[in-house]
Amino acid sequence: RGGRVLVVDDSPHNLKLGPMYLERRGVTAETAANGREALEAVLANPPDLVLMDMHMPVMGGEEATRRIRAECPQHVPVVALTADVVADHASQHRAAGCDDVLAKPIDQGRFEAVVLRFLAAGGAGDEAIGRRPLGDRRAFIDSLEERLRELQSAAECQDGEPLRAALAAVE
Repeated sequence: RGGRVLVVDDSPHNLKLGPMYLERRGVTAETAANGREALEAVLANPPDLVLMDMHMPVMGGEEATRRIRAECPQHVPVVALTADVVADHASQHRAAGCDDVLAKPIDQGRFEAVVLRFLAAGGAGDEAIGRRPLGDRRAFIDSLEERLRELQSAAECQDGEPLRAALAAVE
């Protein structure tokens, strides 16, 4: 069995990228766009691992993790995903109930090691991270290239609003 991982992030790009990393290694990936959706998903059908963005609208990652710890009858590992990796913030994430912290942008090697560690601990075994071809990698890269062109075009405008809008869409 490859394991089931819930990827929680408010960025549409991260909701594509995280599952792509996982699925090409034989792991089933599900997604949630905020902490409230994550809490509902975990309570309905606990995954083997949750990869949780810490800064999201509706319900942030720390609150969602606290509620998962309080309301879920079984321990579901939660790994914080955050660009804010200052030591005291990592301590806050752990105090909220996170089992580990991964920095954004994701270091692929560390990402794989952390996912493997938690899936193996949950019984998914080493085969959970077996290599699989990535079917839609080209489409994802093309979408990133298109986003880059949009950002470059917006940056060339004299008005800063198109650039702000394009940057907000990337987030």
